[in-house]
Amino acid sequence: MMNHKNKIKIIITILFISFLMFNFNSINAQTAPETNYAPLNDLKTIAEDNVGYSAVDENSLRTITAKIVQSILSLLGIIFLILIIISGYQWMTAGGNEESIAKAKKRIINATIGVAIVILAYSIHVFVIEMLLS
Repeated sequence: MMNHKNKIKIIITILFISFLMFNFNSINAQTAPETNYAPLNDLKTIAEDNVGYSAVDENSLRTITAKIVQSILSLLGIIFLILIIISGYQWMTAGGNEESIAKAKKRIINATIGVAIVILAYSIHVFVIEMLLS
């Protein structure tokens, strides 16, 4: 039987590996070889010229900040998912033990509240950025 510290080490390792996989996956998608997307490039040119959208600068502060926020939100989503899975497993294996079931319920409620706070904070962030840029 694993003790509490070993379980935490395993969870942190899984989170770290998952976080790296998501980040390296996006890097590989960006460095993929270019193919001929002439119709899409034509639509992009029309959008840039006629509608007024400009090309995105990959090195701008806004783009870098968006990538950082996206990475943090991905990590928090993974943590939420792991907390829900652990709580569900604890609830299923409680065997009628009310104390264990109560701990699992409390963890699920706290994880859900945490995700709600993160989503609300992100919404406020987007709203404030849009107000500052307009």
